[in-house]
Amino acid sequence: THRDLIALQTGRLGPRHPQTLYSQALLASNLVLQKRMDEAASLIAPAVGGLTASLGAQARRTLLAQGVQASIALVQRRFQDASAIYGQVVAGLTQAYGPRSPSSIVALENQAIATQFGIGADAAEPLFRSALRKARALFKEDNPRVQHLRFALADCLLTAHRKTGEAVALLAGLDPHILDGADREPNWDGRLYYENGRALLLRGRPREALAQLQKAEPIVARLSGDLWVQLSAVQAQIAAARAQLAGTATPASGSTAMVTTQTPAT
Repeated sequence: THRDLIALQTGRLGPRHPQTLYSQALLASNLVLQKRMDEAASLIAPAVGGLTASLGAQARRTLLAQGVQASIALVQRRFQDASAIYGQVVAGLTQAYGPRSPSSIVALENQAIATQFGIGADAAEPLFRSALRKARALFKEDNPRVQHLRFALADCLLTAHRKTGEAVALLAGLDPHILDGADREPNWDGRLYYENGRALLLRGRPREALAQLQKAEPIVARLSGDLWVQLSAVQAQIAAARAQLAGTATPASGSTAMVTTQTPAT
């Protein structure tokens, strides 16, 4: 196991040896997948510090460890910390592999996600646009990364209550099965119904919005802790759509900012 390997390396090489520290980072990465965040966090901080000191901030293993550290912060909803760390990872990966390397694009999207929830949609929008532009230069529209970025940018625009026409175009044709290749979650149908519903609501089409949101509600109700949508947000949008249909709300007042509650993109 990783723990046995770390114990062996600690005895032979010492606890501060780069190989020992890198093994700690790999163990932390595995713990993230198991959602054991506190254990992962306790391992990753000394690993990042030691690898930075011994190998340098731009070393591949240091960047990998920082990526794990950033992903932990994102899952723990320490969004500003995650945004700052992902920014360092993006800079390092861009310098090492170029701005259009797949790894730098993934890190940039994760930086944008953390920025949206930690700082705001206005700050995140240019990051999402940059990541999507670079992904489209490498991949076709049916690529999981491209589709995930289209979804994320659309969500960002709808959260800011602007450019709803562009958001609708970004959402058009997104496939839950393809999206699952970039973010393996059981809620893609619910997420897409929700996003399409609130886009329609912002465009003053409450009847169509209500149909989409009512499809989202039972799916979202079965799940919890989703970064992109919560049951309370779906229900608020349903209430706003009904208010519009009853003539008691304007399209703008029927919209709500998204609740800030995913695992980072992979």
